[in-house]
Amino acid sequence: MSAIITTEAVVLNTYDFSNTSKIVVLYTQKLGKISALIKAGRDKNSKIGRTADILNLISIVLYNKDVREVQLLTQADMVAFFGNIREDYDSLLHAHAVLELFQYLVKEHEENQRLYAGLRKILYRFDQKAELPAVTFLRFFIFFIELAGYELSTQFCSNCGRAADHTKDEAGLNNTAGVLCSDCAQKIPHTVHVSQELFNALHCLKSGNRESGLQPGGAIRLISMLESFLKYQIPEFQGLKSIKSI
Repeated sequence: MSAIITTEAVVLNTYDFSNTSKIVVLYTQKLGKISALIKAGRDKNSKIGRTADILNLISIVLYNKDVREVQLLTQADMVAFFGNIREDYDSLLHAHAVLELFQYLVKEHEENQRLYAGLRKILYRFDQKAELPAVTFLRFFIFFIELAGYELSTQFCSNCGRAADHTKDEAGLNNTAGVLCSDCAQKIPHTVHVSQELFNALHCLKSGNRESGLQPGGAIRLISMLESFLKYQIPEFQGLKSIKSI
């Protein structure tokens, strides 16, 4: 079945194809993740080729065929360029880490309006520079892990069920059991200690609070913990390359 589809999309990646064309990987509002061909997209005079660049939020027109793996992109107009992200190296690295999650962990052709809205929202948040880029990334990372089916509860210990007091409690993170109270964390092997500061920050970010209180070192530590947790749940996930050097 063939159809002309108009939708919004974020450009995840681009690849050269032949001497003149290029392929773009998109996360779209209506079709989920897809690949699309831009004929003559490598030509410096190609408006579509320039517009469909990595990180851009664009409005597109596709000639879509269900039996074809790569669709044909016939029109692209800029919605948001995110110039503030591009001008700040730390913001750019963490924004690319968000795109990595989509490239490696999101299946093709699966529409998810909530995930698309989350991607759109977090790119605008990066661009607004409301907080440390690592904290902005953490907001999305926690959300992404939840949508992937591995939600981490910060209200109760996942082992004994004890209610948590984020203002004073320390905790533990276990790849199998999830978030544990300090008592269970000492009893269950291979549990990573989570300080009271990081536990409270995790709860604040998960709850959507504007203030997390996280400093750069704490944010990096929490990202590392969650990355290890997700790698255990999804063995084919090799980690976040964009922020390995941070």
